[in-house]
Amino acid sequence: HIGISPTNVAVQWWQLNGTPGSSFGNILQRGRIGAGIANNYRFFPGIAVNEFEDVIIGYTFSSNVSRLSSAYSFRSNTTPLNTTDDEYIYKVGLSTYFKDFGGERSRWGDYSHSALDPVDASIWTIQEYADQRVGTADADSRYGVWWAQVTPASTLLQTDATIGAVLEPNSGLLCKVPVVPKIQVRNLGTDTLKKVDVGMILDGVPLGSLTTFNNLSIATFNSSSVLTLTPSFDVAPGPHTLKIFTINPNGLADLRTFNDTTTINFTTAPTLNLPYTEDFASTVFPPANGSAVINPDGGLTWERTTLAARPAPASITVKFYDYGPDLDGARDIYRTPKINTSVLDSLAITFNVAYRQYPGFSDSLNILYSPDCGISWFRTGYSKGGSGLVTVAGTTEESFVPTGTAQWRTEKVILKDFCAKNLDNVMIGFEAVNAYGNNIYVDSINMVGFNSVSRNAILKSVSQPLPAICAGSSYAPVINFGNAGLDTIKNLKIR
Repeated sequence: HIGISPTNVAVQWWQLNGTPGSSFGNILQRGRIGAGIANNYRFFPGIAVNEFEDVIIGYTFSSNVSRLSSAYSFRSNTTPLNTTDDEYIYKVGLSTYFKDFGGERSRWGDYSHSALDPVDASIWTIQEYADQRVGTADADSRYGVWWAQVTPASTLLQTDATIGAVLEPNSGLLCKVPVVPKIQVRNLGTDTLKKVDVGMILDGVPLGSLTTFNNLSIATFNSSSVLTLTPSFDVAPGPHTLKIFTINPNGLADLRTFNDTTTINFTTAPTLNLPYTEDFASTVFPPANGSAVINPDGGLTWERTTLAARPAPASITVKFYDYGPDLDGARDIYRTPKINTSVLDSLAITFNVAYRQYPGFSDSLNILYSPDCGISWFRTGYSKGGSGLVTVAGTTEESFVPTGTAQWRTEKVILKDFCAKNLDNVMIGFEAVNAYGNNIYVDSINMVGFNSVSRNAILKSVSQPLPAICAGSSYAPVINFGNAGLDTIKNLKIR
């Protein structure tokens, strides 16, 4: 890369004559990508060229209004001299980034490479991008790497169909069963794709017959609309491998077969039966029922402990007392297995918690739910931190360990209206957020599912009158009522 001005960094490239002779090494063409654009920066490029003189140049892109992103520019052997085709940002940065790893300036550019595919002459590039931070401090910055594959027109054959995308099932943890496979077919041949057969192999066994898709009209490099395969299938909890393949494009032989098959590895999540109680009595953690810990920074996280419990013998804790300041804001989730909510509309969660503040610092605990097998998480009504979370008055500079039941508190969370939210299953997450403070403990997690009604006001207690009062005394009735229904109570009559 080359600095054009204090606010502009560009990528500069050359093509040199490689033919032996007097002109060997002469410049045939050259160009700059992004030159002359204020507040635009392209740096740490990597270049690759195939035998047809198709070129890819991958690099990092950023500007005053965008984050560090992965990008590339391409030119074919028909692109005008000294130019490249339009730039393509193929992985957008997710956050800001500054991390010096103890040096004097932010470190970047360790991963920038472009290379040829040894089989089909397509070209690959791998570049860095700014990944989501795990906190607000500079040290919480994270980078990621992302790859892109470009198939130049010069490498195409007449008939070549492939699986462009698998929309269901996704790789990783799978909650939704039965599986209804959904794909997109992509055409990498020069002929318009009008017909193709698609098959499936599950755990090494063919799954049903080939599904034939007729009346297609997929131009070169384009993909079909979403196509549903048959049959749908159910699978037992545990790991599985699904292979989906194309065959017979336009009723002819596929001239490039190595790209016909896509493999999806997924694990079907076990279902948690309600009611459920977890007191962490087993020494196995996370419990061997599909529970898991999500630990983005790879450091200290939820762990089982026998130092404190309610009830004995164990609880779980996040030892924020032992966290360094560089992990301020770190979030760690202990999550339950999948809960089938298609047969109920509400969930009652109770648990015991213990926490004491370190002077001047306020950690927090959030109860979350995930409707998509832990990919995304949403807050429930429970979010407590600092003085709102404490179960022991005052602060301590010691590593907190609760010493008796009086230093614990029982909490209750109600999740309602699963039907209206169209939630077939959920996972519950206990998210601890570090503020460089003190240890949080959780124990005795209880979950009960129930079906509520729209309107259900309940009398919880009567404060006045007392069970016994003196003759002639006057009083104003005082009650406490709650809402056990799905609708928000806006008004009611009390008689």
